[in-house]
Amino acid sequence: MARYHNRDGVRVQFTAEEESARDAEEAVWEAAAPERALAEVRAKRAYEYPSFGDLFDSLAKKEAGNSTEWDALMLVRAAVKTKYPKS
Repeated sequence: MARYHNRDGVRVQFTAEEESARDAEEAVWEAAAPERALAEVRAKRAYEYPSFGDLFDSLAKKEAGNSTEWDALMLVRAAVKTKYPKS
């Protein structure tokens, strides 16, 4: 299927060289799809994970003998991982 671009308001068909260049660009884009998907999963997870402050606070309480908050945060973290799997 022929591809076109717009030059000064005129629809112009790609040359063979432009077709090859565009095919190469699309191949690079497609090859990077898994990396983009993983980055999206990481961003979604980071948004919903507990904050570092909450983690440090609950870890300190766990070390002092009360692991209630730590266990709750680990459940939240596991739920986020289930919600956004790295597939």
